[in-house]
Amino acid sequence: MLSRLPDLIRPRRLLTALEAGGRRLYRAWRRRGLEAERIGAVEGAWPGDDLTGWVRADVWADRATPVIGVYRVGLRVGLTVAIAPVGPDGARLSFAVHVDGGHVARDLASGDLTVHLMRDGRPLARIPLAPDLAEALRARAALDFLDHVAALPEPAHAATLERLRALLGEGAANHPGLSAAGTLGRARALFDRTAGEPVSDPSRALAPLLVPVGTRSGDGAALLGRDGQIFLVGGRNRLLEEYARTDDDPRPRALAAAWVALMARRRARLEAAGARYAQVILPETLTLVPHLFPHPVRTPGAILRGIEAGLPQEPGAAACYVSARHALGKVRDPAETVLKTDSHLSPYGTWTAFRAILDHLGLPAGPEPDFGTRRAASGDLALRFFGVPILDLRRETDPGAPGFAFGRAELTFRRPAPGGHVGFSQSWRNPDAPIDASLLVLGNSYCGPADVQQGRMSWWFARWFRSYHFVWHAHVPAGLVEKLGPDIVVCQTVERFLIEVPET
Repeated sequence: MLSRLPDLIRPRRLLTALEAGGRRLYRAWRRRGLEAERIGAVEGAWPGDDLTGWVRADVWADRATPVIGVYRVGLRVGLTVAIAPVGPDGARLSFAVHVDGGHVARDLASGDLTVHLMRDGRPLARIPLAPDLAEALRARAALDFLDHVAALPEPAHAATLERLRALLGEGAANHPGLSAAGTLGRARALFDRTAGEPVSDPSRALAPLLVPVGTRSGDGAALLGRDGQIFLVGGRNRLLEEYARTDDDPRPRALAAAWVALMARRRARLEAAGARYAQVILPETLTLVPHLFPHPVRTPGAILRGIEAGLPQEPGAAACYVSARHALGKVRDPAETVLKTDSHLSPYGTWTAFRAILDHLGLPAGPEPDFGTRRAASGDLALRFFGVPILDLRRETDPGAPGFAFGRAELTFRRPAPGGHVGFSQSWRNPDAPIDASLLVLGNSYCGPADVQQGRMSWWFARWFRSYHFVWHAHVPAGLVEKLGPDIVVCQTVERFLIEVPET
């Protein structure tokens, strides 16, 4: 049941959020050297309307269990206790509470939602937001407003800008973030229409814009190179750092040795289970087209260099390794194997890596498809720059063209991943496939769902094999090979993920 917040509690006053009967306890805190704004902190606002935080274990002199109440505009919408010690000294007790109704992050940012320390069923002191959370909530509020602006029809958008101009000045109304949000909202239909149909005349459908080479995205993850090529250089994997490492650096040497040893163990285990094994490492765009990068760089990255240098000393690993880097590097124009606005391979690059795997396994790939269809599309790196989906042209093949007779794959199983991608799985059946074998692939987004696009390897595997299973995992789950009984197991990863070696 919702309970109303007493009138004495004012969100604008942090320290004196106390009932008259609680002021004696507040004075007791002061005598003990405690300050109301330091009794605890709200540290997390999570999807699913959950809040987390901590309070001091000694907040009450009698060591009573701290009770936490959450209020939205005077009504109590959450209640919990803080009992889990934080850290070895146990000086803090953590809490987690589910909040009924509304939107936690938005309401915290607006001040409509407040968190309080309770005593005898009464809220006595407001627990402040941790500085990091307060900063993140300001960003969340800004993002919500930009989403709102992007969804406004043109008259309402213009009226919003006028109100901002009148209240906050010309600078606020002309902020580039607002402009980008408005452009995206008003031009989304045009982007979708352009990306939905083959492009017969790029000079009429698309207009180039000149941007300085070396421009880096605001989050530092992407860098604009020559000829409009965008490179992934940062992010959680700190990709560019791996290219700067030398061959005598102990870190990449140890990782490379661990990968080679893993390949040898995988081969022994999978062959014992009756399956052939192939390991493919897909190279980064930076490895494939370093001549388009603004600065000199040695390729491939230090870990991949170490792996390929160490394979001759481990014949078991060398026998199962597919060098996608060499296969992609042999094409006439390596720039055709990558996408300008995306960190993944192009459809032609994906086909080239797919064919390299079949060649390694001694299986027929058939004649090279005609990649004559041009489409405009945007990728996962484009929006990091200007807030609108910069387009590139990519070549695809027509599955309905004469000679392409492998498009009758049927989806037989699909399991979505809880809360993300890892664990996603699909199974396909294709009785007319040119290769009468069962294939299991463990990989990531470079394989992805088989029904999405030609720039994902699963699209090709499902059309070439009688039975195809894909599981989005870096390691080989226990019992999976025995359960599915595939003829072939392919483990796929990408160069930037070599910084973590799977357990199996």
